[in-house]
Amino acid sequence: MTLFLRNEKNETILDIDLYEKEDYIELNSTVCIEPYSKLLLEVFSEDSKKAAKLIKKFDELQELRGWLWEVYFLGGKNTNKEFYNVLKAVKEMLKKVADEYNLYYVED
Repeated sequence: MTLFLRNEKNETILDIDLYEKEDYIELNSTVCIEPYSKLLLEVFSEDSKKAAKLIKKFDELQELRGWLWEVYFLGGKNTNKEFYNVLKAVKEMLKKVADEYNLYYVED
């Protein structure tokens, strides 16, 4: 499944692929530099503290693969049985960011 955060021009700012491999879940997260940078400049022009939070949040989103392996499955086993629970957790993160920065959450 592919999850996106997009701006009002339908430009992808964040692209996440969450999928099942043979017997485990994999996740790839990509921040698209140009639309992200435009968003950052827009937010920074309004509020530098909010821009600092945006930088931190997108850095965390870029590192979601690490979160999957080092936080979510810490002490547990990464199995396909957890796919929908991981999907739910990632969706919640993205929807929160979308609400905070007037972005759109999209699934494909």
